[in-house]
Amino acid sequence: MRHILTYLLITLLAVFLPAGQGAMAQSTFSLDMDGNRFTISRSSGVGEETVYYRTISLSAMEGMHYTGVNGSYTFPDGITSKVIMVEEYDRGTGLYRFQTGTSRMYRFELEREDGAMIAFKNREISVGMEIPTDYFEEKAISVQTNPIAADDRGYATNGGMFLTASHFFDNTYYREYCSLIDGQLRMQLGFEAMEDDDAYEYVQILFGQPENCDNRSGCDDGDPGTPSRSSYMCGFEHDPKAKSATYAQYRFPLLSLGNGGPVTGAWSQYGNSVGKLTLQKFKSGSRADDGRLIVPLESYGITARLNASGKSGSDTWYARNCTVYLQVVDPTAPTVITNDIQVSSGRHCPGNTIFVTVPFTDIVTAPDGFMTSYMVTNWGRLYYLEGSGTNVLTFFGTIGRSSDGTLRLQGFSSGKFNNLSGRSCPTQFQFDTGVELDPPFPYPITYDLDGGRLLEENPATYTYDEAVVITHMPIKPGYIFLGWTGSNGTVPQKTVRIEVESSGPRSYTANWAPAWGQNRGADGSETHPYLISTKEGLDMVARIVAGLDGYEADSFAETFFELENDIDYNPNGLYAGQSNFTPIGGYFNDADWDFMGTFDGRGYAVSGIFISKVNLNKHENKNQALFGRLNGATVKNVVLSESSILGYDYVGGIVAICKNSTVKDCLVLDSDISAWKDDYMGAIVAKNIDGDLSGNYYYNCRVGNPARSLGVGVGAAAGVDNSRDAVGARSMHLLTLGQNITSSGVGVNWDGDQYYAAGALVTLAYKSVPEGRKALFCCDGTLIEGNSFTMPTADVTVSASLTETTWTFSLTQGTRDGFSAWWGTFYDSAEDYLLSEGATAYTMDRDYRLYRLGEDGRTIPRGTAVIIISTVPGATLEPAGTEIPEIEVHGETNILVGTDDGTGFASFVVLGVNSSGEVGFYKRDNVVLPPHKAGYPAPMTGGLQDYDKQSNQKW
Repeated sequence: MRHILTYLLITLLAVFLPAGQGAMAQSTFSLDMDGNRFTISRSSGVGEETVYYRTISLSAMEGMHYTGVNGSYTFPDGITSKVIMVEEYDRGTGLYRFQTGTSRMYRFELEREDGAMIAFKNREISVGMEIPTDYFEEKAISVQTNPIAADDRGYATNGGMFLTASHFFDNTYYREYCSLIDGQLRMQLGFEAMEDDDAYEYVQILFGQPENCDNRSGCDDGDPGTPSRSSYMCGFEHDPKAKSATYAQYRFPLLSLGNGGPVTGAWSQYGNSVGKLTLQKFKSGSRADDGRLIVPLESYGITARLNASGKSGSDTWYARNCTVYLQVVDPTAPTVITNDIQVSSGRHCPGNTIFVTVPFTDIVTAPDGFMTSYMVTNWGRLYYLEGSGTNVLTFFGTIGRSSDGTLRLQGFSSGKFNNLSGRSCPTQFQFDTGVELDPPFPYPITYDLDGGRLLEENPATYTYDEAVVITHMPIKPGYIFLGWTGSNGTVPQKTVRIEVESSGPRSYTANWAPAWGQNRGADGSETHPYLISTKEGLDMVARIVAGLDGYEADSFAETFFELENDIDYNPNGLYAGQSNFTPIGGYFNDADWDFMGTFDGRGYAVSGIFISKVNLNKHENKNQALFGRLNGATVKNVVLSESSILGYDYVGGIVAICKNSTVKDCLVLDSDISAWKDDYMGAIVAKNIDGDLSGNYYYNCRVGNPARSLGVGVGAAAGVDNSRDAVGARSMHLLTLGQNITSSGVGVNWDGDQYYAAGALVTLAYKSVPEGRKALFCCDGTLIEGNSFTMPTADVTVSASLTETTWTFSLTQGTRDGFSAWWGTFYDSAEDYLLSEGATAYTMDRDYRLYRLGEDGRTIPRGTAVIIISTVPGATLEPAGTEIPEIEVHGETNILVGTDDGTGFASFVVLGVNSSGEVGFYKRDNVVLPPHKAGYPAPMTGGLQDYDKQSNQKW
């Protein structure tokens, strides 16, 4: 059980070893044990790798029980195992021969170059002699049970009674161990006695055989005399008054009497008390300090002579149950045998684990509990590990960072190390081992950059006695550095601290997050553009274009980028003069850098950009914008909002200098664009050189010189004139709609608000107009004629009211085939209508001919585009009041189209009247079909022949 516990404790040792352990090489090393055969294996057979090994004394001592080994082995390429043999022998001498068990233990350990443990095996070997744990307890040895008798005829005629006790002396090594510890074997003789009459009885104890017993040599009649060959003699009376006394118990020597003459008092020779003792004498040096008899260790037997004195032969006394009481006594406390102390081989530098094996002058036991007792040294505490029940205890610990000089052992903690008799080892002792402290080991730090690179090197080594901070972060184009993992754990850290009293090799791997969606297949091609979703990703584009922060410059020619979401730079907390954005392209490090790729904002906004450059350094502070310089690039669908950009010259919202590039469909909102120099400022583009600018808008922007008042709602400024727009930049304005109103036209819906370009046609519609009513629209309180208006250069609000007035549909007079009538087209997707008398509705089939709707041509179903021909200039339209079923025209699909709002077409044919007043269908390019008008897509082949095929009626 002791050894099972020992294995557990040594296994727990790994918890207290320095951190960061593992093989110094690429392989994982392992250790197997078969007797004294230790096999070192490695997981890989590639290349040369070196491993270190050593043996450590635990309860088995190097040189006494085995031959220690300490060395290294370099595996050649292709070799994966190596066998190391440890010579073992039972050559233990003296105290090293004895323990309470039958075995002792040593340890075989694999190490790194720095002395840290990789793996170990504990080897238990059978050696020496076993001393029982009750060795120091008193033993009662029965030597005679049946009664024996002696009469009083005196020494000359009485042969006496001889008893022999040889139990202890049968075990020679018991006596050897007792001799080694300067122990004493002490005894008493016990028996029960009875006599027939009054007489003197005598006890004589000798060590040897009965024939060596001196019968009465040197003894006076009736007196035990002085021992010669005997070690002890005494005389006593059992009971002088009783003729037939009962048995009484006796045990000699009596511990309360001295080694001298007749006893006075109650022990007087002629007293009347039972059990009178006449004399008790010891051979010189045979009396122990507690009064017991000292047994010579060289003896091999005990002889006891029981006799009686007298001449008449009238008395006989008897003895039975004779017992020898033996006990080994250790008179001294265990102490350290300093000359035999062993310190484990290997490195001895701060952070290493050290083992110190301490032998004692006795078998000792250690207190229960792992690490409850320790040794005090100038290198720190060493905790008890192994050896209880032997004369060897092993202690271990980590060498402290404040250690210096030679290892000195200075004593033990208050935990008691007792011998088998219960005596404790003194807690204080001093011993200089002569083992010197090695210099701190330089532990390697390795880095896996995973494709990145460091601009400034991080520490390559550290030592146990110093703290190291890893601060320099790597860069990798297209990836954001998340932090290091590895020896610091699995949670990435951008800054790693190796604390004091750390040890072992450290390795750190750079962790990256794709800045441009590479983990989703983005590769920068047109079909799989890079995807930017964070400001870190956008900033990286700017740094790479200009070759900043250690990146290799790249113009990204033929590379495609897209925004995935809005990006907010949030300038809160910036001090005056600070900036939170670097333009993509511009003037850096005395050179111009161009962005030459394609960037599609997809309508997402970049907001909160804050660039503030002073009125100095003309070159360094120019080209300030989201994109500082474009050359052969495309930027589209980008929104910039709530930003402030201030530079010396060439300052724009979207682009500063646009050269041979396309900037289209971009929008700048609520931003300030200003330059210290009065030229080249623009909400969209500051300076355009042969660029294609189209579909770009701005809203609520201020542009100008910060030394003057900025022009409000200005898209570009030149010189002191900050009131004009540049080509490709139109102002947008907010349209606020009342309830149930919708709008359409050239505009932008941003963040839930609707904006339209100044001068754009805005068409209005009202949701769910009740039967018999129509909507009237007002713009800022002014009635709108019809349902469309031109967007002014200002924010406006549109409201609506419902009216019951009849809707008179205006028609245009024209002539066809000499017949005059009024023409018009109509479409409504929400209502069914009835025409007034004199007016007829026609639609067009796939044969490009007109067909009257229904029997009378006055019914216009919702969603049906029609041509109205009337005999009067105005045709009244009234809600039908009931739902009109769909009208089918010859089973063909109506090719006329119409819109509720203004819709643009690249090429279209509309009904109209020429300058001669002739009605016809005329082709138009880039037409916006007005609301409630009808037409059909171009081209049209053939002409219109019959206008009322059903009735064959012409007009």
